[in-house]
Amino acid sequence: MGRLRNALMLLIGLGFTTAVYAIDVVKEFSAMAVQQAPGKPAFQAKMYVSKNAVRTDYKINDTNVIEIVFPQRHLQVLLVPGEKIYLESENKTSVTAAEKNTSDKNPCAGRPDTECKSLGKETINNRETEKWEFLTKRNGRTFRSLHWIDVQRHMPIREFLPDGTVTELKIVGRDKMDGRDTEKWLFQITRADGQSVTSTQWYDPELQMAIREDMPGGYLRELRDIKTGDQKKSLFEIPKDFHKVEQLPAKLRPPVMPEGTPR
Repeated sequence: MGRLRNALMLLIGLGFTTAVYAIDVVKEFSAMAVQQAPGKPAFQAKMYVSKNAVRTDYKINDTNVIEIVFPQRHLQVLLVPGEKIYLESENKTSVTAAEKNTSDKNPCAGRPDTECKSLGKETINNRETEKWEFLTKRNGRTFRSLHWIDVQRHMPIREFLPDGTVTELKIVGRDKMDGRDTEKWLFQITRADGQSVTSTQWYDPELQMAIREDMPGGYLRELRDIKTGDQKKSLFEIPKDFHKVEQLPAKLRPPVMPEGTPR
């Protein structure tokens, strides 16, 4: 669920791969992932996406790093080529192939705290959807939400969330984006106080994911220079001359906040 919206969450911070492996990779590809914010230099990362792993090359504090995520193994590896070291860690957000296949039938798959109930089919914004009720238990309380999932695209066309927020997706046309055929969608979030935010997203039917999102205030994130095709297995292998470490060099670790510092 959520392929259109979530696919470009890979461009938040350094979590480039999160959204790509959260969807079914129907075709392997490489691309340049770009995030732009007003008054700041563009942040870029080279991505290589296979059906079993996602590799992302980028910089931390001017140091080249390589991040490889293996979803089925729930494993993330961070390599530092300049020092020939690598760090392994568990990736709890990755989804196994079995969970992906199940999630097409049950959107609550992989969420042990949530129970799903099918409420039939409805046409929303000229799209055939399946309506689901989610009952999520947290801290002794049960939260109810409603979700209308697009039958073809497996993404929420409309959602009523427990805090009163309503989300809406609507297709408004088709565009060429970086030479690729895409569907243009509007995504609107309306909070309980009536305030709303709208973004525009471009969905690539061949890759079955969004490849660009324009957000209010001049924020942009997208995949550019997309090249489809099988990715070399060597891209996802740890070089034999690299040695494993238990922690990264200080220059690559986030700063430690003093005790009592507001977060």
